[in-house]
Amino acid sequence: MSFWKRNKPALPDTLEHTTDEAGELSNPFVFSGNESNSAPLKGSSAHSDPELAAAGLTLKKRFSLPSLHRNHSTLLAFQAGSFGLRGALIQQQKGQAVISAVAHSRTVDFTRAIADVLAQLSATQKRLPKRAILLTPSVISAIVELPVSPLRPRGDEQMQELIHWELEGSITQQNKHWMIGSMLVERGYLTSEQREEVLVELEVRQTQGGPQSLTRFGDLSVQLGFINRDQLEECFALQGKLVAVDDDLVYGWKSAEAERSSLSDETLLSQEDDSNSSHAWLVSGMSKTVHQRWLGAFNLNHIHLEAFYPTLGSSFANLNVEHDNAQQWLFEIHQEQLALLSGTQKVITSFQAVGRQAGTLPSVDECLDLIGILPSDISRLYISGAKHNNLSSLLQPLSDALHIEIQHVSAPKPIAPLPLGLHEDLLHGVIGAASHFLQLLPASRVSPIGAKEHKEALWQKAIKPRNLAISATAVLVIGMFSFLGWMQWNTQVQTKRLSDLNAKFEKESKVKKQLQAIYNESLKTRDSMNNTTQETATLTQLLKRLEMDRSHRAANLPPLLKAITLGVTPDVALRSIEKKQDRLFIIAEVSSPTSGQEYVDALTRWVRPVHYQVANSSLPQSDNDDYLLNITLDFKPGLTKRLLGSLNQREQLLTEEGSHATAEE
Repeated sequence: MSFWKRNKPALPDTLEHTTDEAGELSNPFVFSGNESNSAPLKGSSAHSDPELAAAGLTLKKRFSLPSLHRNHSTLLAFQAGSFGLRGALIQQQKGQAVISAVAHSRTVDFTRAIADVLAQLSATQKRLPKRAILLTPSVISAIVELPVSPLRPRGDEQMQELIHWELEGSITQQNKHWMIGSMLVERGYLTSEQREEVLVELEVRQTQGGPQSLTRFGDLSVQLGFINRDQLEECFALQGKLVAVDDDLVYGWKSAEAERSSLSDETLLSQEDDSNSSHAWLVSGMSKTVHQRWLGAFNLNHIHLEAFYPTLGSSFANLNVEHDNAQQWLFEIHQEQLALLSGTQKVITSFQAVGRQAGTLPSVDECLDLIGILPSDISRLYISGAKHNNLSSLLQPLSDALHIEIQHVSAPKPIAPLPLGLHEDLLHGVIGAASHFLQLLPASRVSPIGAKEHKEALWQKAIKPRNLAISATAVLVIGMFSFLGWMQWNTQVQTKRLSDLNAKFEKESKVKKQLQAIYNESLKTRDSMNNTTQETATLTQLLKRLEMDRSHRAANLPPLLKAITLGVTPDVALRSIEKKQDRLFIIAEVSSPTSGQEYVDALTRWVRPVHYQVANSSLPQSDNDDYLLNITLDFKPGLTKRLLGSLNQREQLLTEEGSHATAEE
């Protein structure tokens, strides 16, 4: 809840607020059948006010080379107030804004009033521009100090929040402009003298008390015969559209700082700290509901409303065109307010506004109270107001009191004739606002309020430090979570892959072990086969050798016996010959050891050719002094040893070759 809503002030006794008549809110541009040139407003039936509902419409712009050129030099400028609505066609000629046509409507309904003005202007102009500005007392202006440097502007939201606390209280004073008495006077239904008489009578009745003390200003004016009931109801309907007591505000702002030293922007940026300094800003504000109602009314008439301008201060904007003083002071006189403005040719440096007493002209004392003591270097004070209201009678007394020259500022005469009862001085602010909008004046001379909500471009929002920080943080967070998500996903993938590889490794390890076992078995089988083959070959060879030996021994037996007998002498007598396997055991009787030895030597010679040799001999002595010679013959004992030795060597060689082959595999 805003400060304004929390501290809602009580309205003055003379400020009467009523709801609008149903007939005043009807949309005159929605017809049935083929009478309408535009489609009915979407969703308007669900809204109690078609003008508020139409505020969100987006009008289509038609671009063409002729119209595009004309739109840059022509403009519709409207001025609203209790009097009704004025419209002027502004043309840019030789660097100045000139009024080429003026129309006036007293219709209370905004949409109908705009349509009425457009119809009057269309009667004198072939084609009207589609863009417009609006001057209205609903827009208030002030100069406030904000901790924002013009070199470091804030965003729209921050600026509006700062202006909100500075400007909101002024809306209460602005509502006094829409008091019933003021509206009746401005519409011409009541004179200033009659208004003063009604106020005096109200004060008397409130002093006396009783039921008559509750009489309102409008009802008393009707009772006294100054106005009729229809005129009062008309003002009530207009008041209901313009008074916004409990409402949000919309704002506009311009820098109000005078020219400083010729320092560069970089130097100023490095010296100024917004948090520890204050700067002057020309700000403006108005009720959001009134803002939307006017915008909707223009949308219903297919006119692009570009900006809202304040009534107070617009004349000061045009003063820069007519007078080139380095320091300018302007005193504005309005029906309900007095304003004093000062500034250079580029900016407004001072803005003061106060309410004034009822009457055609303010008193000299009222003017002096606001003006106060002017600087000594000021030699001229300009006054803006309706000169036809005997304004000249106020100039000389003020000049004498202030001891300076006072000059009235008049608006240039329009090209076309003015409506009856309208003086060109009342259009001075219209020319100032139009000149400002057409960029014929410095931007800081007036602070308008945009009709459409200003939306920054995406790139402008993106490059703001706060948005950059948020974007960087978002990117960092997104990147971090994306990286964590990728890490988690990659971990799961790698874990699954590792599990698959482990399963594959275990499977291949089992197969490898099986193959190794089969290979080892095959090696053993091969070794066994090789051993078997070798043994078979050895046995075959041994068998062959044995067969050869057996046949050889069988063939050598007769020669052996012959060789045994050849060595027998008379001293030797054979007693027995016994054969066991390959050995022969011979027992012989010898007469003496000498003869026995001789027989052994002879036998050794005779048995060698038949592959026998004496393996052993003994000569024991018997009992009868005879000697028994025991001889053992062996069948080539050296051949068997050589055969067994060769077999052992071959087996050792095979074993070494098998071990070498296993190491290489």
